[in-house]
This record gives sequence, C-alpha cells and structure tokens, in this order.
Amino acid sequence: MRLLLGFICLLISSSSFAQLQGVNSPQLQFAEFKLTYNDIIILIEEGDIGKTFESNVDLYLDLGETVQGVLIEISGCTLKDLIIEQQFETSISIANEGPHLDLLEWKHYTSKWEKITVVEDFKFIALSYSEEEESRFPEFKLQELINYLHLINKSTYADLVEYPKFKDGSVHWRIGLSRISFKITGKDQQNNLITKQVNFDIPMGC
Repeated sequence: MRLLLGFICLLISSSSFAQLQGVNSPQLQFAEFKLTYNDIIILIEEGDIGKTFESNVDLYLDLGETVQGVLIEISGCTLKDLIIEQQFETSISIANEGPHLDLLEWKHYTSKWEKITVVEDFKFIALSYSEEEESRFPEFKLQELINYLHLINKSTYADLVEYPKFKDGSVHWRIGLSRISFKITGKDQQNNLITKQVNFDIPMGC
C-alpha cells in the first residue's frame, strides 16, 4: 500500500485512490480486542471497513490529520499484560511547486519502539514528536539522492535537487514524518504472546 503514497500528490484524485473512504474516529476490530483512535480521519479501502483484522493493518491519514497526541481506547479485550508501543519513520519529500514526490522506497530513519502513556485502564495517549525528532535521517550524499531519482525515472526531480530554482539558497527537498506505527502486545489465556500492529502512512507534502 505504501507505493500509492510514493507518487505525486495529485494522484489522490486518480483511480488508485477511488476505492478509499474517509472514516472519522476509526474503530479497528481484531479477534482479541477493538482499537479506537479518537478524533482523527483516516482513508481506508472500502473492503476493509468493518472487517476483523488478523495482525498488521496499513492505513492512510487524511490530509492535515495527525495521530500524535490522540486518545486510543481498547475495548472488548481478552488479553492480559497489555502494552502499546509507538514508532515513527521519516522519509524525504521533494517539491516541484505544486506537485511533489515522497520517497517512501528509499532511505528512512526508523525510531525505536517506545511505550505510550496509560491514562487509565485500556486508554492511552499517543506520543507526540519534536521538530528535532521529525528531522532525523541517515547520513547520505546528495549525489546518492540524485542517482536514485534518475534510477526511478524521476529526472525532473533529480534536476530540482541538483539545480535548485531558489535564489535564497533554499532546497526543494525536506525530511519529514512518513509513518507512525503502533504495536499492541499481550498474553492470551494460555499465556501465548499476541502481537498486532497498526501503521499510519502520512502524506508528506500535500
């Protein structure tokens, strides 16, 4: 699913996105519990609305939405020793005035998993990130980025990286959050460890 977000933002109106539906305060049903993310809007494939997920779920955040700091509720839980952890990922986005390209298949920074705050039983607050955290990224040479863009036939964007149009020294690319993930673990009645993961892909430059 991540490949859909890797192209220019104008593709949101194309047939690739035609089957996505906006859902407010999504409720994600697993066999062992229901997970609710309050007061956010996601884009989800029509066939996934109301289904019971087995393990990993990939979702899109709607434009302008954030999962940082939201209240997460778990209901109908049959697991014990429940833990929720959060992780973020950064990627590079390149802007060409209006259109832009999110490089979701190139280099990334991926944080460690971190436990999130427990408000009360089965209620959690998602972590928020600082500008410093959102700008973390592996070291690379600019020529590596240019070569990669040529490799994936995005020469227009390669030229923007190599020859910026701005006279003030600004560049066309930036580092930003591209994914926030949640890992939910607990033990069933037989003490088997159960793990579920929910990934929110973030449109970076729209």
